[in-house]
Amino acid sequence: MANRKSNRRALGSRRQRSVTPTLPHKQGPDKHRDSQKRHMKKQQQIEFRKRKLAGEAMKKKRERWAQIALETQRIVLGDGKYVEERNVSSDSREMTVQGLGAHIIMPVNFQRIGVTHDISMQILLSKQQTVSYPHQSDFLAGWVTSHPPSFHPRPSTIIEFTQCSALTAARRLHTVFPELHDHNPSTLDKTRIGVLSFASPKRPGGGYINGGDEQEELIARSSSLVAALSSPQAAEFYRTHRQFKNEDGSGLYDHAMVYSPGVVVFRKEDEELEEQPEAPLTGGRRKRKRNGSTISQSLDTSGAFIEPFLVNVVSAVPVNAAAFLRKHTVAPADQERVSAEIRRAMRDRMGRVLRCFEERGDKAIVLGAFGGGSSECNPDMIADVWAELFVTGDRRQGTDSPKRTDARFKDVFERIVFAVPGKWFADFKQSFELRMLETEIETVMMSQNDEC
Repeated sequence: MANRKSNRRALGSRRQRSVTPTLPHKQGPDKHRDSQKRHMKKQQQIEFRKRKLAGEAMKKKRERWAQIALETQRIVLGDGKYVEERNVSSDSREMTVQGLGAHIIMPVNFQRIGVTHDISMQILLSKQQTVSYPHQSDFLAGWVTSHPPSFHPRPSTIIEFTQCSALTAARRLHTVFPELHDHNPSTLDKTRIGVLSFASPKRPGGGYINGGDEQEELIARSSSLVAALSSPQAAEFYRTHRQFKNEDGSGLYDHAMVYSPGVVVFRKEDEELEEQPEAPLTGGRRKRKRNGSTISQSLDTSGAFIEPFLVNVVSAVPVNAAAFLRKHTVAPADQERVSAEIRRAMRDRMGRVLRCFEERGDKAIVLGAFGGGSSECNPDMIADVWAELFVTGDRRQGTDSPKRTDARFKDVFERIVFAVPGKWFADFKQSFELRMLETEIETVMMSQNDEC
């Protein structure tokens, strides 16, 4: 009897325990923090691997660029000969693909042949005709008061923006507008396409031979620019910059520049065939948008030799805002004054560049975010100055009148292409257009006030 009672009590206790609900285990704050730390550590490892892979890829790119630059140097400082590989159709059937702002005919079946180009005479002529303008050049310094040549009728300038490089933009101009270059079998060719090179103050081509990718270094890697800048005339340009650096080293540099006519471009660049210019800002026919197909990617052969074409290059050193601010401690109260001083120096230099192109008779010019990149000039400021020189003009100094002087280089050139690759493109284009919009609003308000 006692055993039955004990068994019933044991069974009841088991039943009672079995119906007791089991509550889920709650994580404490320490375990939650540990989970977050593990997640953050994993993300950091992923980002580290990405940076490492990107660094390795860039290192390989720079090594390849250095090899290309060395080969370019041997050509332009040597015999001036190179072999372009061309695809020649071996089949009557062909297909059409889009590229370079026009249609390219690609054969279905083709064979590759080598075409030898000898550009030695053109390189020699470019070196002989290279001109160095000193810092004290009265001719360039008078750009503000000089009068542009009169044309009757005077066409409106067409302004375009593109994310491609300067030489890619120049090649499109050469391809689409054949009237910009003169070809005569009995004489050397000439061109009216100008390109602004953001020059190094130290040496021809900057660090192009080490695989650098600044704007001038890209031009030097794909053309004969280094040969022209190695001429005795250009040597004065680098001596002047060394003198200014030894005297103040401020990063403002001087206004000396070099004009090199007939520089030979004979290589294709990275983004060739990838980016088409946007619609012109001031009229003209609309260009095709970028084609993201695999055809464009398969045709991209960076650094490959191409049929040579010519550009006229102005080499000028932009203000190095980064160097200036490293050397001088600027108090918060003086920041606006310093920014205005940098802008003033840049405006004067950019005006001299345009005066040089104008005097030399160039009709289409390729510009950009002059002083962007390692010089760290504000791209908004650069775009604002270009807009002032080409379109909007400047407020009359010393008066309270909102009236503006006419833009000094308004309608001087037939075409202006702003080649701004990379992250600055959107801000640069927006700043240029904003300056134009502000001027239009001011003009409307002035006309309304005059009517009243």
